[in-house]
Amino acid sequence: MIDPILSLSFNLINNKGRYALLLGSGVSRSSGIATGWEIVLDLISKIAELSKESIETTPEEWYLKKFQKEPNYSDLLEMTFKTSTERNTFLRKYFEPNTEEIEQNLKTPTRAHKSIAELVKAGYVKIIITTNFDRLLEKALESENIIPNIISNEDNLKGAIPIIHSDCTIIKVNGDYLDTRMKNTFIELDGYSKDLGNLLDRVFDEFGLIVCGWSAEWDLGLKRALESRNSRRFSTYWIIKDTINNSADSLIKQLSADIIGNTTADDFFFKLLENVKAIEYSEKPHPISAKVAIASTKRYLSEEKYNIIYKDLVVCETNKVIEFLTSNKLNSNKSFDLQEYIKRVKYCESNIEILLNVFIISAYWGNSFHHQCIIESISSIISTLPFEGGIDAYISLKRYPVLLLTYSASMAAMANNKYSLLKKLLVDATVGYNNKKLPLLELLLPGSIINKELAHQLLGTTSRRYTPLSEYIYSILIPYYIEIMISKNNFIELFDRFEYLFALIYLEKHGNNWAPIGMFGWRSVWENKGILAGILLNSELKNSGNSHPLLSNSLFNGSIKTLQELQIKLEAIVQTVGFN
Repeated sequence: MIDPILSLSFNLINNKGRYALLLGSGVSRSSGIATGWEIVLDLISKIAELSKESIETTPEEWYLKKFQKEPNYSDLLEMTFKTSTERNTFLRKYFEPNTEEIEQNLKTPTRAHKSIAELVKAGYVKIIITTNFDRLLEKALESENIIPNIISNEDNLKGAIPIIHSDCTIIKVNGDYLDTRMKNTFIELDGYSKDLGNLLDRVFDEFGLIVCGWSAEWDLGLKRALESRNSRRFSTYWIIKDTINNSADSLIKQLSADIIGNTTADDFFFKLLENVKAIEYSEKPHPISAKVAIASTKRYLSEEKYNIIYKDLVVCETNKVIEFLTSNKLNSNKSFDLQEYIKRVKYCESNIEILLNVFIISAYWGNSFHHQCIIESISSIISTLPFEGGIDAYISLKRYPVLLLTYSASMAAMANNKYSLLKKLLVDATVGYNNKKLPLLELLLPGSIINKELAHQLLGTTSRRYTPLSEYIYSILIPYYIEIMISKNNFIELFDRFEYLFALIYLEKHGNNWAPIGMFGWRSVWENKGILAGILLNSELKNSGNSHPLLSNSLFNGSIKTLQELQIKLEAIVQTVGFN
């Protein structure tokens, strides 16, 4: 038999907005809001104190011995306070936090209230019936920017927006603690006005029901309204923490309700919300826009519990890229055509847009788990590229998406001093390509992917550029960063630093007199001020030494000396390039 909470989760998904909540005092209990019975015990203690008698056993036993009857909430309130106004004044302290309680975060919305608010915001719940006087639910909804339609007395009822037109309606059948018309006594709880009774009948007839934290003992009018419910359009679910009392048990049987037992309101609503989110996620396509991708990724990075969903997102988008790169759209055997080539470049850029956004956010904010997902994604894409003949320009272009993804992830990681990802990508990573195991770095030399002449065509300028591909990549990536992370000036600095470190890493590995020179190179020659990326890095190293994150993450063997020797060699190479 299917788990009732799972059954309910599917029902909420498939019948959005067609389930109402019926909430009792148990929902607010973990916030420090007293239940009716706890107020009873407190009242007995106060009566004993006023009677100048001590309670030697329990308040309940003392009351039974004193008055020869079982204590109940109604009798005690009527005995102690003669008017509803007096009762209201007395009860306020049970709902409003004092200074100490504020410090302890008591009498504030619980996890249950917050989860309910999210369900309301998502449109899964629109009607909430509650016997509670407190305003914790209203506060939780307000935090989600939801202003509910409140019905707590006859005046509210007469002027209320029809429930069908309201995003959220809260029906406080017993009133609000700030309203002197609260219902507390048996007489007050015995029944409702005709209009409120009709509204409850309609809700019980047209909506499924989720009952939580309600004992069904005191609210006689509400109990009778449920007993008269004839409709079975939607199921009823009853959440039980411990045992079931006789009143609740008879209603559960009459309503043929499914019991979800051994759980608190906090745990139940949180689990329900997570189930609904998971089902909703599995049934809809992955993000279709950059903005949604960014928002989703930020959410998945926030807590470890989202790791599976996050990885699923990365794998899904990775597979989309692989599918595109291996499709006939990029057939390498077609004759070369410049316009076709430019079109393919644009295809590559548009097909990695989502993954590019995911990588930037993940590299900057993520941890080792998210970084490993990035590495696995890049490796999968490269390794899946087929070994084929055809036009070299078309074959090489298939590595272009990986080049952009590596640039974007590396720079985002560097922007947050997470140089470990840079090392894993450019130093440690090896991938399968053309039946060989090669360092990823060897496959990402920009000039081997798009040559200088084609890069000039992509730039579409009449003037010749020294490093056209770097300039083109810069123009493609800068909008992503400016929108979500950094300014234009900071991006220029970040871009140059990455290409500068890329060249140094390549030089360290090969030890020859050549390295891939990006925009940082020609600017240093043109401005005759030295390589700015190197100057800025040296300034940082002067202050931090070996503790600099570049070295503490074992780049350049963690040695300032090794780094400085490579810098000198790179400067010499830049001076001899000529940039013509």
